[in-house]
Amino acid sequence: PRPVSPRPREPAADRDVAFVLPEGLAAAEVAALIREAAGPLLERSWVFDEYRGAPLEAGRRSVAWRMVFRAPDRTLREAEVDAAVDRVVRHVEQGCGARRREA
Repeated sequence: PRPVSPRPREPAADRDVAFVLPEGLAAAEVAALIREAAGPLLERSWVFDEYRGAPLEAGRRSVAWRMVFRAPDRTLREAEVDAAVDRVVRHVEQGCGARRREA
């Protein structure tokens, strides 16, 4: 049997962000950029949606990630999480030519 991890004591903060990506760009490449930029407060991230079609231009797709942030010793402030998400967006946009998809 696998050992059971204790439940975290501090609450997590979730954020969703979607990027418009070139068709040939692997989501794994973007996930690596997210991990690089998010910093140590990123607990995990995963793709939860992929979309092709109007209004996106041909050869592009929208891929959305959920990011979960948590500090082991305290409750995160909104500003800390927002700053991490801003770093992620800038890093992904600069690193692979993606752009954030606004709702």
